[in-house]
Amino acid sequence: MKFLVDQDVYRVTVDFLRGLGYEVETAQEAGLSRAADEEFLERGPEREGGC
Repeated sequence: MKFLVDQDVYRVTVDFLRGLGYEVETAQEAGLSRAADEEFLERGPEREGGC
């Protein structure tokens, strides 16, 4: 399972999920750090297997 996480998610949470074997992409890594909430929410399901 893959997660696209917003900037409000703590780095320790991202690291924890990655440590459990989940694929986690941050908003910054996805180039969405300045995106509006609507754009961010639209982009998540576009990613294969994303939540």
